[in-house]
Amino acid sequence: MSGHLLGNRTPDFVWNIKYHAKYDHSREIVPGDLYPVIRRDPANPHELEAALMRWGLVPHWCTHPADIQKYGSKTHNARSETAHELPTFRDSFQRRRCLIQISGFYEWRKIEKFREKHQILSSTGGPLILAGLWDRAYIEDETLDSFTILTCPPNALMDEVHHRMPVILGQKAARDWMEGRGDPAELLRPCPSHWLDIQPAEE
Repeated sequence: MSGHLLGNRTPDFVWNIKYHAKYDHSREIVPGDLYPVIRRDPANPHELEAALMRWGLVPHWCTHPADIQKYGSKTHNARSETAHELPTFRDSFQRRRCLIQISGFYEWRKIEKFREKHQILSSTGGPLILAGLWDRAYIEDETLDSFTILTCPPNALMDEVHHRMPVILGQKAARDWMEGRGDPAELLRPCPSHWLDIQPAEE
């Protein structure tokens, strides 16, 4: 899937979660950028919060600045089918799940010899809620929180532009994901095609 997101166009989050820090929520987000992510508050696990994190998961065992590039440049996405097995994501899959609220994302569709940029938005005009994982590393005594977006095989619509897509959750599935309820294989499936709208985007 693409490494380009359209940031949440509104500062409002699902379930009235508050986020007070300033960030540019209207621009294109790429791996390495900071972006607000919904997670369980580490200090109060019964509450959800929106926290600013680096896109590209850096595992908790990392301690050196070079590890940020080593891992973070390769971990902006994680396959939902295997994340629970891989050392980089396994602990987060069990303990540190998150949601990423966006307005849309970008893919490049190949048309003959050219690649045309397309944006994928919600067909209702609302936000998209993506399933993710986060982790916390201490890099030379500095705390680094980072996240990855889980991906799945494409639905019929997305299959026209890419062989993977982000896991997009409805409200109930998002709650279940954060609460650890249900079978992950059932939750982390392609969303229905009618949830999405694909249109050409300006380069």
